[in-house]
Formats: sequence, C-alpha cells, structure tokens
Amino acid sequence: YSYACASTESVTIGTQSNEITLYYTVNTYSYTVNYLEEGTDKVLYDSKNAAAAYGADVIENAVAIEGFVLSDDSTKSIVIDTQNNVINFHYTADKLGGENGSTGDGIPDKYQKRVIFEVVNGKWADDTAEDISVYVTLTTDGKFDVNGSAVLSIPEGMKADDGFENGEWIIVPPASVSGTKEEKYTFVFVENVPDTPDEPDTPDEPDTPVEPENPDAPEGDGTGSSDTKHYIVFGKTDGIGWYNVSMDGGQTYQLVFGNSTLEVAQGTELIINVGDLTGDTFLFYVNEIPTKADENGNLVVTVKGYMLIRALGFKSDAADTIEEKLSFFEKLIKAIKEFFDMLFGWMK
Repeated sequence: YSYACASTESVTIGTQSNEITLYYTVNTYSYTVNYLEEGTDKVLYDSKNAAAAYGADVIENAVAIEGFVLSDDSTKSIVIDTQNNVINFHYTADKLGGENGSTGDGIPDKYQKRVIFEVVNGKWADDTAEDISVYVTLTTDGKFDVNGSAVLSIPEGMKADDGFENGEWIIVPPASVSGTKEEKYTFVFVENVPDTPDEPDTPDEPDTPVEPENPDAPEGDGTGSSDTKHYIVFGKTDGIGWYNVSMDGGQTYQLVFGNSTLEVAQGTELIINVGDLTGDTFLFYVNEIPTKADENGNLVVTVKGYMLIRALGFKSDAADTIEEKLSFFEKLIKAIKEFFDMLFGWMK
C-alpha cells in the first residue's frame, strides 16, 4: 500500500479525543502471461503484460496458435503479489493428421503414429495406386498416452494389374499398433508365370546298393574327380536302350534313359545296375567300347565328358525254336541298324 493522506496534520493532546487517521491506497503490480512450447519453453506468441491491484484475483484465457494445440488448462488465474506475477500457457505441436496428413487435426502430434500402406503391381479397391498414409492416435483407457495403442484399419479388396496375381502382404499388418515410430506395410502381387512341365522322375536307387570294384571300366573324355556315386537301375530290357550323358556348361551332365533324367557332375562315378540278365543276351557299349557287367550285374562308368551308354539285347526265350530265335535275331539286327542310322544322324 502507499500513504495517501491524514485526517489532520497534527493534534494537541487533551482530555477529549486525541486521534489522527492516516489513509493509504492499494498499489498495483504488473503481471505477465506467456505462451510457450511444451518441453522447450520456446515463445510461440507475444507475451501479454498488464497490471492489477495488489491481492486482486486475475483470470486469463489461452489463445489459439496455428500449428499447435494447448497442452495446458485453457483458463488460469493468479492472485496479484508484489512480484513474480506470471501465468504460463504451454502448447504442443499439431502439424499432422489433417487433410493429406500435412495439417493439424486438433490432436497433439506426440500422441500420433503414422502408418503407410503400399500396393505393388496392383491397385487399391478404389482403383488408385498411391500410398495410403494414416495417422492413428495412441490412447490408454480413452486418454492420450504416448505409451498407449491404436486400432489399425487395414485396406482390403486390392486388385492385381494385368499379368500379375496372388497378392499378399510382405508383413501382415497387425490389428493394433503402438509406439510413435512410423511403420510401412506393403501388399505385393506376383507375376503370372505360365506353368512349366514337371521334370521327369529320376530312376529309383536301390535300397542297399553294392559298390563294385571294376578298375578297367571305360571312361568318357575330359577330366574331373568326385567321390559321389550314383546307383542307377538299368533293368531288364527287350530290344534297345541307352543312357545319353551330355555336358552342360562344362560342369554338369544330364543322364537320360527313356523319360528319366539325372543331373550328375563331371567326374561322378555311375554304378549302373543292369538287372538280372539270366537267360538273356545283352551287349553294353560305352562310347562304342564293348563293356561287360561285373559279377554283381553292374556297369561302373566315370563321367568325364560326353558319353553314350548303350544296351543291345534280346530275351533268349522270345521264341520256342532255334529257327524262330534266328528269325527274331535277324529282326533285332535290322532294328539295331535302323536305330544307329537314326542315332548317328541325330548326333551329327
């Protein structure tokens, strides 16, 4: 307070009323209202400076600031004192979540999470193909919470572009998300590739193969070595059969018998089981070199280049008489000749 005046300047003390009344006025003091960014106290709006009488109850309202939302009470009050008369309103950024995600939506950005959906080789249900960007708000029990979660609405009804099919999410979006880090989910359609014919089956391998010793077995041209052994059942044959071992890129060969194929590497040792030939007459050739099966009924051949493995034969009980057998053999010789004429013509 400040002295203003007195009822009288002086008084002479007597037996009656001896009184002087002094009068004071209430002082006024300044106060300030600040509009600050939460966490940094950066000034976002010009401060308000005003004054009020000592002891007065001052009430102030927050102002709207573009790009920010109030994170404080919208109304605050103070009782004016002789000093430190300050009211602070705090705001937090709100620049995302609105139209096209580039404007505010009234919700503090710190409680929001951006989720992006992408479609590859296709379109969304509305025939657009641009990325979909959404902002979800994290809450716990209905209140904003940076440690809360948000329900995610996942796009459906995607359409494949021409030539593509069988779309699927690379990572399936969850029903709800948490955390404030941006996430992206991609739905991809794959190219529609025509079906290719199935590869022919490889010959079955015997359950208990026997590895024969045959150091004199013929070999193909070229070089190479391998400990890998392939056991191939040749089987009983009426007429003509062959294995064609051809080189592919100098490293891999394709072994063919009938409709069966087997990929074998250079230097691979083939143990070809020619089956039980009792009562049959068979001749085997490896690169035109006559070769006999060992006592176990196996041909042992190491793949070292282009190879032709042939089996020529007939069943001895194909006819009941010597004359019929001779007639059958003559027919067989004719068939063999025709076969080699065709084979050598193809190889050229």
